[in-house]
Amino acid sequence: MLATAVPALAGFGWEGKFGSVGSGDGQLLFPTDVAIRGAGDVFVVDAGNNRVQRFSASGAYQAQ
Repeated sequence: MLATAVPALAGFGWEGKFGSVGSGDGQLLFPTDVAIRGAGDVFVVDAGNNRVQRFSASGAYQAQ
């Protein structure tokens, strides 16, 4: 269950920490939303690549 959902907008400081530009694992093309699970997992909705990617709280890509 996701504990918190916030918009993934520029200026919130997550850019560069969670993913880079592109279409590979851990890369984002058009991130639109972020959800944070209580355990610290960060889920990023990547609209440009039509997927959701999971990262650790420190920003490391986590395979689903």
